[in-house]
Amino acid sequence: MSHIIIDTSPIIAILSASDSYHQVCVETLKHIIPPMFTTWLVLTETQYLLRNDKRALRGLFRAFDNGLFVIEELPADLTNSVF
Repeated sequence: MSHIIIDTSPIIAILSASDSYHQVCVETLKHIIPPMFTTWLVLTETQYLLRNDKRALRGLFRAFDNGLFVIEELPADLTNSVF
């Protein structure tokens, strides 16, 4: 089984119809078996960047509720070594 890690930009492209990569990301999404894994840091950045797009924000939380995206906790030793 393959696992997919997703970062901020493709999440925004999936959720925001005004993003220039929206269509290609939505089409690609049709070929992916969820869940896609991300982190709290990505979620926070995505929320901030989508703060003026209420529809996309609702879609973000719906995607987590529906299991499309899952938060993967970073190990404490990894987090401490990065910062």
